[in-house]
Amino acid sequence: AAAEQGGADRFQIDVMDGLLCLLAALPLAGLLAIPDLAAGPLRSEITFGLIGLGALFLFNAPPARIYAGDGGSLPLGFLVGAWCLAAAEGLGPAAALGVSGLVAIPLLELSLLVVARLSQGLSPFRGSPDHFSLRLQDQAHWSKWQVLGGSAAVGGWYALAPLAAARW
Repeated sequence: AAAEQGGADRFQIDVMDGLLCLLAALPLAGLLAIPDLAAGPLRSEITFGLIGLGALFLFNAPPARIYAGDGGSLPLGFLVGAWCLAAAEGLGPAAALGVSGLVAIPLLELSLLVVARLSQGLSPFRGSPDHFSLRLQDQAHWSKWQVLGGSAAVGGWYALAPLAAARW
């Protein structure tokens, strides 16, 4: 991966096998699972997005041979963000804020990277190997499967935020 080789990644999450697919699939599954959040044509687009992520993961199963890099992770992040914004359109403030729970892990990653890079006197727009997944592996000695499982558990927990906001 670019970060592991010291390459110039930006804010991409594609630094570990399967992490990009997992963190893109969680919000899409959350949008589909919550009634009336994604309706009409948006539901079809999200379903096709999930099918594409599944195919990408299956055909590039760990150990991955191809990484999406900036050219794949940024457009995928844009699509997920655009679909979340479209789903939040017309919702009340609490429900719209709940939709941000669907993308909590990428938001936490972005916050971590900006703070970490600025505290080291680095530009947040320069690449460095300080992504949360790499920190968990290097500093906490987690395996990639523990990182994926932990990310799925935390992301799944936050993905319940729109449902909680709707009931609240």
